[in-house]
Amino acid sequence: MRQIKVEEEKFLTTLASGERRLLDYIDQSKDTFVSADMAFLLYDTFGFPFELTKEMALERQFDVDEHGFVERLKAQKQRARQARVDASSMNTQNEAMIAFKEASSFVGYDTLETNSKVIGLFKDLKKVDTASHEVVAVFDQCPFYAESGGQIGDVGTLSKNNKNYRVENTFKLPNGQHGLILDMKGDTLAFEDEVILSVDEGFRYDVAKNHSATHLLNQALRDVIGQHVQQQGSLVSNHILRFDFNHFESVSDTMALRIEKRVNDAIMTPHRVSTTYMAL
Repeated sequence: MRQIKVEEEKFLTTLASGERRLLDYIDQSKDTFVSADMAFLLYDTFGFPFELTKEMALERQFDVDEHGFVERLKAQKQRARQARVDASSMNTQNEAMIAFKEASSFVGYDTLETNSKVIGLFKDLKKVDTASHEVVAVFDQCPFYAESGGQIGDVGTLSKNNKNYRVENTFKLPNGQHGLILDMKGDTLAFEDEVILSVDEGFRYDVAKNHSATHLLNQALRDVIGQHVQQQGSLVSNHILRFDFNHFESVSDTMALRIEKRVNDAIMTPHRVSTTYMAL
């Protein structure tokens, strides 16, 4: 109950700050128009909902540049997507993440949902105590599988105070912890917040199917083309798989059909699937 009360107080304080800023802007304005820059500043910096900006402006006979606001929001999302790529591909070179060594347990082989606590937050590749909008978060226990070996990371939801937020990707930090890339929208996530993490089950199992199919394809290639075939790279997602290999000539259409049939025959056979944990 105390945590909820604290979050309510933070939210009300945020609203009050944004409201004061907007009222000051309106009082000092020489026209009856709230610019896109101002509307976006309230939303992005103060966490002030755009709907409230429109409502308060309308009450004072002001218009709001909604088109400009939407364009700035799109641009921010594009920057955020690029930041996610940077966070995933450049994390081994990030000083804050390299220095972060708090223990985090991956429990995603046993469960797809956990009650977890925030032990680390990163915003713009810097360690922070609180953050909103796009953020990388690390938890004491995590059911989300991190991108590894060509397999993409899990997606799903984070639930806090009965509100759900999208987990857009999962990657490994330099010291092995699983980092979740989240969109908290205008709300905040803070160090030691307690949340519920839920992996998208359909997404996980679609990826798992393509992972299994990758192994079936590997074996079919070796059976049809030759035992010299070795995997040189791969991509495993919920929609497709890609398997890279070396061979001294192009694969003929006849061979491709034989390979496809072997894989499909294996898929259609009701093999028993079991999981065994072994040391590396």
